[in-house]
Amino acid sequence: MYKLAIVPKIHHTVEYSSAYGSQHDRDHIKKCATKANKSKGISLDIVYEHDFFGRHDLYNGVLFLGLSPTAHTFIQEDYEIDMFSWAFDQVRLTDNPKIFDNMSFMFEQSALDFSSRENLCYLPLAFQSDRIVSEGKEPEYDIVINATLDRSRRATAKTHRRDLLEKLLKKGLKTLNVNGRAEFDTEKRIINYLKKYDNFSVLGEWGNPEHYSLGEFALNVPFHELGSQENINMNWGLPNIELENSNFLIHWDIFRCIGAKANMITFDCKETRDLGLNENSCHFYKSDTRDLDKMANEIEAIVKSKQIKTIDQETWNDNTYQTRWNFIFNKISSIVT
Repeated sequence: MYKLAIVPKIHHTVEYSSAYGSQHDRDHIKKCATKANKSKGISLDIVYEHDFFGRHDLYNGVLFLGLSPTAHTFIQEDYEIDMFSWAFDQVRLTDNPKIFDNMSFMFEQSALDFSSRENLCYLPLAFQSDRIVSEGKEPEYDIVINATLDRSRRATAKTHRRDLLEKLLKKGLKTLNVNGRAEFDTEKRIINYLKKYDNFSVLGEWGNPEHYSLGEFALNVPFHELGSQENINMNWGLPNIELENSNFLIHWDIFRCIGAKANMITFDCKETRDLGLNENSCHFYKSDTRDLDKMANEIEAIVKSKQIKTIDQETWNDNTYQTRWNFIFNKISSIVT
C-alpha cells in the first residue's frame, strides 16, 4: 500500500494552528484527508517535521503543508520518495525555481501565473466547513473586523489599518476589532490609540464564525506586509506598488468571511472574484492603501446603504477545506497509482 506522510509546517501546539481558517488544523486535516482518500487506497500519516525527517524512508510520498527552510533543503535531495507541497512559494518560484525540480506536484497558494510549470496548479486556502455558524444575536456594531492591526513591517502605509479604522470611527461607525493578538505590545499600542473613540471596541479572540455576525458588515482589508522592509529586496515577481496594494495571496480572513456567510466588504480584485464572490454576494471597495480617505468614504457609503448580501451556497461549498483536499487527493492518486 502507498504510504503518504502529511507534514504541517505549523505544529499543533502553536496558538493559531487550529484557529478558524487555519491550513494547519490537525484534526480537520485528518477529517478531510480521510474523506478525500476514501476508496483511493493510500495509507495516511500526519507527522511533524522532527519525526518525518528522521524516518522519511518509511513513506512512498510526502505532502508538505507549507515549506520550512529545512523542508526546502529536503526537497532538493534525491530521495526515493514522491514529493508534494501545498504552500506559498512565490519568491522561490520567481528567484530560484530549480529547487523544485524534484517535486512530483505543487499546489501553490500564490495567485501569480506559474503556468509554465506543468507540475503546479493554483490552490488557495479555505475554511473548516464543520465550524457551525450558530444563530447570532442582533449585530451590536456597524462593522466587525477580524484582524490584527499592526502592519509596521510594510515598506509603505505602515499604519493603514489603524488609520482606516480611525477615519471610520470619526464618521461615527461603531466598530469592533476581533483580534487574536490583542495582548501583544504591538497590537496594544494601536488598540489603546483607538480606544479614545467611544465607538471602538476590541475582543481578544482569533475569530470564529459567530464573531462575523457581531457587526452589520464584516470588513476585510487584505493588503499584505509580505513585501516588508526586511524582504523588500526579494524578487516577488511584482513591482513594489502591486506588492503593497494587490491581493496576490488570498489570506484566511476572506475564507472565514465566506464560511461565516458574513455580509462582507472587501477589496475588489480578480483574485477575490475568482473565488466566486460577486455583487450579489459581497460589497466591494476599489481604493487601496494609497488613498485611505477614498477607501473610508466607499466603506461608509456601503454601511449606510444597510444592504445585506449573502454568500451563495455554491461559493461556500467551493471554498471549504474539504473541497481543497478532494482536489489534492484526486491529483495525487492520478500520479501515484
